[in-house]
Amino acid sequence: MSTLRLRRFTKILAIPAAITLSMFAVQPALASPVSCGNTSLGIRIVTVDPGLVGGYCYATNGNLDLSFPSGLDLISKNGNNSLLTYSQASDGLSGSFSLDGSLWSSYEHLYLGFHFGNAGDTSASNPDSFIVELARANISGTWALTGTDLNLVKLNALSNIYLFKQGDNVGIPPSEIPEPKTLGLVGLALLAAALKRKK
Repeated sequence: MSTLRLRRFTKILAIPAAITLSMFAVQPALASPVSCGNTSLGIRIVTVDPGLVGGYCYATNGNLDLSFPSGLDLISKNGNNSLLTYSQASDGLSGSFSLDGSLWSSYEHLYLGFHFGNAGDTSASNPDSFIVELARANISGTWALTGTDLNLVKLNALSNIYLFKQGDNVGIPPSEIPEPKTLGLVGLALLAAALKRKK
């Protein structure tokens, strides 16, 4: 292949490659286990799997019924409607959750909140309430309360589980979020079209 042909071929490849890479750049953050709380010695930590990597995490002392961050709206507590269902292990320290899938068509952000019994341990370093942001389009997963040093941390059962929302949905409906495989196919299709046009 001559140098001129190679340069033209490289230019042709650059366009679909750039488009494909830009599509990957706007992908939502990946869902993965997310731990909320400080990992210093003696701290209670809640892990939600899956949660939104790099998303909102809130940890404090006290019941979320009395105070939760402004901007969040409570839409379900303890499965009092069909929007949130949950289960918990016999010790109340872990369990699972599921959401009504239509929620993602209604709200931009969804969060799970937890309040655990603190057994009189109200030190600021041992929070008993947590809020973790969920990854878009995820409708089920697991949760667990742990501690970095069980000699210093009192782990008590779940008292309440909450579902919060923020903002009406102005984003992409979950069904329209392109998957990486789809984006790869789009890139290949663009490449094929560019090569065919060049011929």
